[in-house]
Amino acid sequence: MTMATTWSMASRHKSNNMAATTVVSAPGKVLLTGGYLVLERPHTGMTAGVSARFYVSATTTTAATTAADSTATTAADGWTTNFVVRSPQFGEVRRYAWQSLGLGKYQFSRADGDGDGDGDDGSPGPNPYVGTALAYALGYVCCGADGVTEAARERLAGMGEVELVLVGDNDFYSQRELLHDRGLPLTADSLAALPPFLALDLSKDLVKTGLGSSAALITALVAAVLEHTGALALPRIVSADVHAPAEPPAGADATAVRAAKDRVHYLAQAAHCAAQGKIGSGFDVSSATYGSQKYTRFSPERLAGLSEALGEAGCGGAGAAWLGVYDAGIFANHGPALDAVVEPWTLPQHMHLVLGDCGVGSKTPGMVRRILAWRDGDDGGAARQVWDALGAANAAVEGTLGELAAAATASPQAYDALVAHAAAQPLAAWAADGSDVGGEAAPLALLALRLRSEFQAVRALLREVTEATGVPVEPPAQTALIDATMAQPGVLFAGVPGAGGFDAVFALVLGDATRRTMEDAWARGGFNVCPLVLDEDARGGVARDMQSTAAAAVAAAAAGTNILAPLGAVSRL
Repeated sequence: MTMATTWSMASRHKSNNMAATTVVSAPGKVLLTGGYLVLERPHTGMTAGVSARFYVSATTTTAATTAADSTATTAADGWTTNFVVRSPQFGEVRRYAWQSLGLGKYQFSRADGDGDGDGDDGSPGPNPYVGTALAYALGYVCCGADGVTEAARERLAGMGEVELVLVGDNDFYSQRELLHDRGLPLTADSLAALPPFLALDLSKDLVKTGLGSSAALITALVAAVLEHTGALALPRIVSADVHAPAEPPAGADATAVRAAKDRVHYLAQAAHCAAQGKIGSGFDVSSATYGSQKYTRFSPERLAGLSEALGEAGCGGAGAAWLGVYDAGIFANHGPALDAVVEPWTLPQHMHLVLGDCGVGSKTPGMVRRILAWRDGDDGGAARQVWDALGAANAAVEGTLGELAAAATASPQAYDALVAHAAAQPLAAWAADGSDVGGEAAPLALLALRLRSEFQAVRALLREVTEATGVPVEPPAQTALIDATMAQPGVLFAGVPGAGGFDAVFALVLGDATRRTMEDAWARGGFNVCPLVLDEDARGGVARDMQSTAAAAVAAAAAGTNILAPLGAVSRL
């Protein structure tokens, strides 16, 4: 009997007694500007939250057995809540236990095999991303300073067993080989026709598309635990339309929504840093929490206090170090006070983000180390001059894109004329003064041309970095692909996302049909690029998913109705 069959049978057995399922999702990201520079304040990065999302469903499958379990306050009458964490795309099931030891102390442990989580007993090995996120969320529910967590703790104590199902949209993982095996073309239509949440062929190297899957997973998992226990209420996604913003929960204003997201953001950043064993820029977790934004990183010392406190308790490191005893004072003394600057934005109607999967992964940590060594080791100051010029060029792009989006909202008819003209003629052929667009659209045309020129300046500086360091930020092969993309009608600008490399290219385009135009151009040019299904996501970061098709699929999967592709299906196709 396969693991998939075992899970399906178990889920069916329990489904008659299941409580309501909470489904939370968080978006992936594409960093448009700010690669490398976003690592240090005060530089900014413009990141797009995308419609490829990670989903976590939480279902209380068994209630606590006695009333005393939900009111335990001393070591003599502690309680335990068990968690079954299923990752069907990876064919893995992990079990954890959260136990009240009384007197404000809680034990987090693996509850499968021999309990140490090292995988030597046949159980799955440690997954620091899952374990840390779950431990930190539970730690906050039981040990947080906010008054709302007391009721959440009592609710958690009444849950005997909670089943968590973790799945990510197909766009997080390269499907190029799968399409090739099926004899399908490398198109977004081919990807869209695949079953949702495909199981992964783990006999082969896993190739990701650079959308920040670990950050989206951690953010969604933290948020799902907090939402399911009632520690907070997130915005609600009530439509499958990625251009329809999420709605605030009943009775919540913008301040309450931001406070809830701030709480998720703090815990997800802390868990992500602990799982990775370092404090990074955090833009990927911020994107998963708040959606598209201009981002300035938080000061690393803002997380150091919590990390040190957890480390002293034996719960703060990577690997399996999140197993341990959590004290009430740890989270009560460290709150969601990160000083990151988040300025939300979203693309106007008829402007789209296109991402192409080039099928070659890049080793981002090694690239970052080499570039920072170049910047810091330059005695003559030339590297720092390029660095500062790149920061100014990024800021110019961010500002002009904001101006164009504002103009699109203020002058919709002029913007529609701009979109129509862009779809018919490449921007490279436009008159420099925008006069060929004509009428009220001419000022918007000037903004579009300025934006394009400013991003070309960013690309030129990234190529300087490539030449100076030997790090392939925009290598020649990508330059040829991007130049060909920029020559197509409707393309505002194109480039390498994030840290660059060979794995992907992005384009910001005008016109709903431009995606198809680009796909055709990539195919004709022999570039072997697979355009992903995703777009920029206006739903605004982590949210409780109420009615979308994807949420229904996750809930059905948790109930064992085989919405997910069977495990191992990819390797048989």
